[in-house]
Amino acid sequence: MKSPENLRQRLLRDLKSAHDDLDGLVSRFDLGENGGLKAFLLMHEAALKNIPLTHLGAAAATAVGDLLQRARLDLATLGVRPMVLDRPLNRNLQPLAVDYVIGGSRLGAEVLKRRWQASPTARSGSGTAYMNAPRHLDAWRSFCEDALTLAADTPYADNVVRDAADIFALFMTSAEKAYQETPQHV
Repeated sequence: MKSPENLRQRLLRDLKSAHDDLDGLVSRFDLGENGGLKAFLLMHEAALKNIPLTHLGAAAATAVGDLLQRARLDLATLGVRPMVLDRPLNRNLQPLAVDYVIGGSRLGAEVLKRRWQASPTARSGSGTAYMNAPRHLDAWRSFCEDALTLAADTPYADNVVRDAADIFALFMTSAEKAYQETPQHV
């Protein structure tokens, strides 16, 4: 007999296309070129500043705050002004949704870091604050501990999935705008 689906499984299933779409767009940013690195940092700064820190768990709040500060530092060093989104996310989010998206993003950060480290932008010192950020895996661990024990078919689970989808959409909007506004992004 198959065990009932848990919230982690549902998030992976329901948000696979959103995750794949965002990964596809972010992979277009050439972190070895200044334009690509700028677009990457602009995307993160714009999205992260629109994630309300209220009601988040300590690990996610720490990760979001740290990554936002690092993106801003690198953008300032590059002389790039942050973007303003036309439709920011102006509401509180389920903390588990933030843990899922932000914690999960940090799992893939090592791949991006290795690509960046082998590039001329890293050798020039561009992007060092953000790309050398800690992995912040506590948010992912927290998510896994909770989501594996939660049923996938509850109103709470529906809210977590909705909020995680909205966070993916926020990052997608930020990535698209950064891609369009940065002259050299590939």
